[in-house]
Amino acid sequence: MGPLSSSSVQSICKARALYPFQSKEPTALNFEPGILIDVLSKVDSGWWLGWENGQSTPGSAPGWFPKDYVEVIELQNPMVRH
Repeated sequence: MGPLSSSSVQSICKARALYPFQSKEPTALNFEPGILIDVLSKVDSGWWLGWENGQSTPGSAPGWFPKDYVEVIELQNPMVRH
């Protein structure tokens, strides 16, 4: 399977970073306060999967980050558009 793209993955909400997060893990999403993140998945352990809003460029991959470092700013409408 190739890299994920913004057209093939639907974000479940948007979040804004409240604190800086830096990790040496290759699967982590590092960010600074104030950036917007498209959240793709949430797990019960408190880690969310997402990528920086507008940064889902070809070859980029989403990363994991702690949910306590962000605030949800926009929930996606679950209704299907016709």
